[in-house]
Amino acid sequence: MLKQTAALLALASASGLAAADVNAIGEFFGESFETFENVATPGAHPSPLSVFNGTATLDDSIAHTIVIAFNFFGPAGEVLPLGGNLFGASLAGAAVFEFDSEIRQFGGYVNTVGLNGGGTAVFRDGEGEIIDTVAFTSEALEWTWIGWESDVAFTTIELTGANGVGQGLLFDNLTVSSVPAPSGMAVLSLGFIAGARRRR
Repeated sequence: MLKQTAALLALASASGLAAADVNAIGEFFGESFETFENVATPGAHPSPLSVFNGTATLDDSIAHTIVIAFNFFGPAGEVLPLGGNLFGASLAGAAVFEFDSEIRQFGGYVNTVGLNGGGTAVFRDGEGEIIDTVAFTSEALEWTWIGWESDVAFTTIELTGANGVGQGLLFDNLTVSSVPAPSGMAVLSLGFIAGARRRR
């Protein structure tokens, strides 16, 4: 009996860990978008700043100021918008996106005028507990896609670049979804079931 109980606990623990996985994903078409075209006028704005049509906020964890820009200069050079006329920037601390409802997917394009690309993403649930911390890669002066899907819903994602103050992360064409797309195995299973039904 003790062995069975221990086995069940181990299985539950393993299942819990698996359910908390955050995995990188390619570009997707989410339920909500942020292009920064209608967030605010170009310039520095006190944050948290309302984004995603009022369903989320964006804050800079140190300066509490978000920049809306049509271009930006730094040690690596100049960055222009990926699309449209404007993009967002968090230049001092982590860029903290906090959503009103639970999210399963987050993605978009990041850039930097600093010399070092890449950074880290921290995912938190509605209670503020860390779900996972993952690294991402990107190149200076190049808009690079970053995107993740989590088996556990999150309400906050904190993105931190690899450069110092004044050379933080730039954002454009962001998207989120509360419902993750089916996994590859799920799609295969659905295809197999559909095929079996057709054969009947």
